[in-house]
Amino acid sequence: MRPPSRSSERRELALTLGLTALLLGAASCGAVFIVTRQVEFLLLTGLLLVAFGALLTAARRA
Repeated sequence: MRPPSRSSERRELALTLGLTALLLGAASCGAVFIVTRQVEFLLLTGLLLVAFGALLTAARRA
């Protein structure tokens, strides 16, 4: 079996970093919403989670 190519390793690393960034962004926006009760942060949390789901779905198809 061949070892994974460098481009697939880079793609996997970029995907992992992207998913981690989206989750951290959603968590921080959720925390700010809990503290401030400003609806904008709740909407932003939902938007980031939708983006996370879309990126995860695209990664599974690739």
